[in-house]
Amino acid sequence: MKALLLCQNLGVGGAEELVLGASTHLPSAGVDTKVVAITGRGQVADEIARAGVPVELSSGQPGPRDPAAFARLVQLLRRERPDVVHTYLLNACLYGRLAAVLARVPVILAAEQNVYLRKRRRHIWLERLLASRTFRIVACCQAVADRYCRQVEIRSDKIAVVYNAVRFGPEPAWAERGPARARLGLPPDATVVGTLGRLTEQKGHLVLLRAVAELRDRVPGLVLLIAGEGPMRGELETTAERLDIADRVRLLGVRRDRDSLYAAMDVFVLPSLWEGLSLALVEAMGAGRPVIATRVGGNPEVVEHGRTGLLVSPNDPVSLAEAIESLLLDAELAKALRSAASLEARARFSIEQHVEQIAALYRQGLAERANPLSMMRGGGETRDLAFARHLTDLGCEVTLVSVDPLIGRVRYPIEGFRAHLVPAPYLRDFVYHLMVLPKAGRLAALLLSQDVKRFSKRVVDLVASPTYEIDVLQAAGLYPVVEVRRRRQIAVVIRNQGGLPPRWLRRYVALADAVIGDGWDAGHFETAMGRELIEIPGGVDADLFRPLAASPRAELGLGGREVLLYVGRFVPLKNLPLLVESFAAVHRERPQTSLVLVGEGALEGKVRAHVRRLGLEQSVLFLGQQPHERLAELYAMCDLVVLSSSFDNSPNAVLEAGACERAVVATDVGGVPRYVTDGENGILVEPNDVVGFSRAMLRLLAEPALRQEMGRAGRRRVLERHNWRRSAEKLLAVYESLTCSGMRSEA
Repeated sequence: MKALLLCQNLGVGGAEELVLGASTHLPSAGVDTKVVAITGRGQVADEIARAGVPVELSSGQPGPRDPAAFARLVQLLRRERPDVVHTYLLNACLYGRLAAVLARVPVILAAEQNVYLRKRRRHIWLERLLASRTFRIVACCQAVADRYCRQVEIRSDKIAVVYNAVRFGPEPAWAERGPARARLGLPPDATVVGTLGRLTEQKGHLVLLRAVAELRDRVPGLVLLIAGEGPMRGELETTAERLDIADRVRLLGVRRDRDSLYAAMDVFVLPSLWEGLSLALVEAMGAGRPVIATRVGGNPEVVEHGRTGLLVSPNDPVSLAEAIESLLLDAELAKALRSAASLEARARFSIEQHVEQIAALYRQGLAERANPLSMMRGGGETRDLAFARHLTDLGCEVTLVSVDPLIGRVRYPIEGFRAHLVPAPYLRDFVYHLMVLPKAGRLAALLLSQDVKRFSKRVVDLVASPTYEIDVLQAAGLYPVVEVRRRRQIAVVIRNQGGLPPRWLRRYVALADAVIGDGWDAGHFETAMGRELIEIPGGVDADLFRPLAASPRAELGLGGREVLLYVGRFVPLKNLPLLVESFAAVHRERPQTSLVLVGEGALEGKVRAHVRRLGLEQSVLFLGQQPHERLAELYAMCDLVVLSSSFDNSPNAVLEAGACERAVVATDVGGVPRYVTDGENGILVEPNDVVGFSRAMLRLLAEPALRQEMGRAGRRRVLERHNWRRSAEKLLAVYESLTCSGMRSEA
């Protein structure tokens, strides 16, 4: 496995220090490693090279202002052909990832190292677009992961938290304090407080100067060491003069003798105004120094207040001064904190642990990429997979064709079938973001049409070859694949995906040998389009989805609570704002009610933000995508299944809920009334009616006997009407009516 670590530059800094540690330890984990710096080599690059790891400079600043530099970076990646590209720092994470996408690098990761208070809007949009082709965003701590999810609005499962790490040396003995101070020109009996970091607003050095000014007369011999360089050096010098502490402050510039600096300190302080996860903080703890940090970013994940250090509020020089003074005056407290801190830091933040986790992510990404087939997992795809299994049991030779995205990424590996991956764009997640913006509908429709056209053309090119064995081509909504008839006589079946095809696709409808579908399509397609649609009902595995006694309520911390369950994708048509607003109304009347959301999608970040705005974070549980085997347990756990769609053709969740004897509250849209009879197996509500939706949920929560009666009616209905085997036999009959040869179908 070959990994290329791509960093903005390799001067001295926290991210660069992490690249140094990772690049020099990944080879021991079986990873052939190379480092590329975009804008400059720097001192860290030389240290990496001395350790035997190749370092290369890709000159220029890739981006809109220097397209030639971006082209050179793409060429470099194509020449190197890495299995993995792992980017560090903002510009490298943006333009480095984009270059890796164009170079067709199999696995791409991006390190998120900071809590960015402000990201430019164009950067956020580019991050969202790149997220679909990024295997993982590697956040340095949970605080950074949470901030990134809220800011960029991406699925939480795209993020892996891997704590920053340090190459720990031996803990310096207190006997080394004198020589270390002598090298800095300090008297041995000085009281030394120190900090390391770039001289920027984020690091809060001005607050630390004001704290030292508070202590000037209370702590004789106090000296402040500030190691680092940056744009605020002049302001720090001026402020120290103004506060009359210039004689107490030493600005040391960039230092690589960090162990010696820590040995000279009595207390280490990190006064950041915002933060990711500071390597200097971890290093100081590992060096056995008592530490004080502000309660921001990942600092509370590193320091346990009162046990491994002290935490203070940011931008509060008085509190900071009091904390510093308490450690200088209470030797027993300082000793206890530094001892616990050293053990904690070395146990949790070693570079060996970090590299082990990073290498595991690389291998996981390659394993998923190497799988012969991956698909999206929405309702339609779930049905296609079920039909494929049952058609195989009936004697068909089935091959599944899925997209190998040039930009997007489909992520769910499917096993047990022959498969082809067809290279094509995949902009669907990006389009879902556009669909909720004002005046973006035309652009969204244009991008979707380009997706359909390009994927359809690649499928036609695949199956049109005379040597490709196929009798029937079935496509989900890809009407343009009928063009294959111009090149080869094979039967083409189109599964309509719900609703009428857009106008530009309608000229292909008459050219298909058969159109199949269910739900709303079964009642409206023929009238609107003037050609027959053969109804092939979706089914349910009634042996898997059945009433269960056991449920994961206790495991999920939901014991004693009423549970509403949503199962579906986070996309515009599911109208999750209606569900969240309606749940808020329910929660006001029944505070012991929880909403569990199962699924994923491009709009998960927006849904999470909506939940936070309404103050419902403690009552809404996001579980992400779940395997089918787990879904049955989740249905058993809930009191009620909810579906708030603005349109739905034939929702699987309604059938699965019925099979598990769970009543449903759903909007009266699309094909939903074909599966939910109001008052029989659920309650139907007008779309976009928050009051009506919340009242329906409240009614069923208050009437458990009615819920149970509706649940039993739902299972009877499923057993009578929705059997996969019968539906597969009906589909096979369609195939056989189109051809008399042995069956080989392409789905």
